Amino acid sequence: MPTPFTHLANARRLLADRAVPESIRAALLAHESAFLLGNIAADGHHLTRLKRDETHFYQYDRPLDDHPWRVMLSRHPSLRAVDAEEARAFLAGYVAHLCLDEIWWLELTRPYFALREWGTREGRFLMLNILLIQMDERDFAAAQTTAIPLAAAIPHHWLPFMDDSALIAWRDMIVRQIVPDGDSETLEVIAPRVNLTPQALRALVDDAPHLEADLYAHIARDTVAAVEAKMDLYAREQVIVYWNESNL
Repeated sequence: MPTPFTHLANARRLLADRAVPESIRAALLAHESAFLLGNIAADGHHLTRLKRDETHFYQYDRPLDDHPWRVMLSRHPSLRAVDAEEARAFLAGYVAHLCLDEIWWLELTRPYFALREWGTREGRFLMLNILLIQMDERDFAAAQTTAIPLAAAIPHHWLPFMDDSALIAWRDMIVRQIVPDGDSETLEVIAPRVNLTPQALRALVDDAPHLEADLYAHIARDTVAAVEAKMDLYAREQVIVYWNESNL
């Protein structure tokens, strides 16, 4: 799924999106720190005993019966009655995160990397991660613009399934990478997943002819761009739906 830097880049676009009703955008901007933390919170599960499906609310080997963010509210009814606008902004960010991942899985990962058989399964997994790294590096500069407000996010029992301490640790792990003197740790995080060293992974990411033959011959760049555009639109739509429903 997209990395935290890509999620933060999307959050920045949402905050500037004039298609988001002004009242909602103003509320999100007023609580920008909480909104930004919400956009990355789901991926902090590895700092807890939680499994990925316990923070993303779907599993790769099962069909989606509903939108993951609605599953989250169904499993945790207390999130339906959030009074503090700061907490609502955080949850709006969480909704945005789940929406990006939902479309990424349904429109790209599943049809092009899980169901299609090209190369080996391990090779497809490697190419998928290289695609995510390329997006991550593209979005790093946008993520850097969120460093100061993200660092200021202080959760107040916003999630019944993840402790504030885990959210803060995850916040700090991301902030240290995107501050002006920070360095991305994406290669170090992904390399063990694909049984490579960060140096070997770096070489593959930079090997344009190899990627043309082993990645983009199987999924066109235009297809990736179209899926990303759909992700943005869907996240915007569902954040608006969530906000309006939570304001009843």
